[in-house]
Amino acid sequence: MSILCWNCRGLGHSLEVRSLAGLVTNNKPSLVFLIETKLWKVEWDQTKSKLKLPNALVVDAKDKKGGLALLWPRSMEVDVKSFSSHHIKAFISNVTMERWRFVSFYGHHEVGNRKHSWNLMKIINGFPNCPTIFMGDFNEVFSDDEHVSHRRPRPRWQMENFRQVVRDCGMFDMGYSGFKFTWCNNFTSPNSTRARLDRGLASKDWLDRELDPGVKVFRSIRDCRLELLKWKRESLGKVHSSIQEKQDELDVLNQGSISMASKGRATVLAQEIDKLREADEFYWCQRSRAIWRVKGDRNTAFFHAISAERGKTNLISVLQDGLSNWHREPAQI
Repeated sequence: MSILCWNCRGLGHSLEVRSLAGLVTNNKPSLVFLIETKLWKVEWDQTKSKLKLPNALVVDAKDKKGGLALLWPRSMEVDVKSFSSHHIKAFISNVTMERWRFVSFYGHHEVGNRKHSWNLMKIINGFPNCPTIFMGDFNEVFSDDEHVSHRRPRPRWQMENFRQVVRDCGMFDMGYSGFKFTWCNNFTSPNSTRARLDRGLASKDWLDRELDPGVKVFRSIRDCRLELLKWKRESLGKVHSSIQEKQDELDVLNQGSISMASKGRATVLAQEIDKLREADEFYWCQRSRAIWRVKGDRNTAFFHAISAERGKTNLISVLQDGLSNWHREPAQI
């Protein structure tokens, strides 16, 4: 199974929705946890239809700030037990796994309220004792090497408080692969700051279980953003190659030092990638002859399927000539 966790900083932009829909389509995650959606429940219907995930628990944004969502397919059994503006706790089960606890977590941004986050973790981690995963944006780091800033160092007591609550809950960091930092203030050097604020934490009994080797934990913000834009494996050759070339350049920019020039170039690349994806959707819309724009459905697989079906209908597989002879070979037809 795979879990997608993303601090999306708002899902109101078409670029973010397209990127998320592409990753969901290609990776088919068992659970999707979104942070800072900045949406209300009434705004979720269209987004849910694009993601093709019929089940969701949505926590409303407040004054267009915050907002959480946990989404899952029909194949997963999800029993939501509690939720707030900073967490969603649910018990998960399906035909291949035992029942376990998944906690989608969003730590307080304000340092003065961080203690409320740690108290919430302890409460959630109480009875019953079972395999557990905490995943999300904790807004804190473990150590100095997870926070790089030219302005000032991270206070050690903040990091120690986070490490202590993780120990108290009996949780272990699940590690990472790829680019280390998951958040950046997007300032130019020397005022830029990077930190690993997003992570997965697992209990020992969860780590000891015999799990599907395909388990993946996708972290949020920039590290996850790299994955979110690497989709669309089956598309027009020229469009796909152009997207990949621009994405490779964008990856290098996102992981390098930040300057006004690199920020400007990254913005241009993201816009160009989005336009290429939209052009591909229009192409398949034309091929499918489906009135999809009215309904707002951007599931490209749908258009592929309709185009392929029409191609089957238009195919001539056998032909009779004037002498009543049947021809089945393509050259003869």
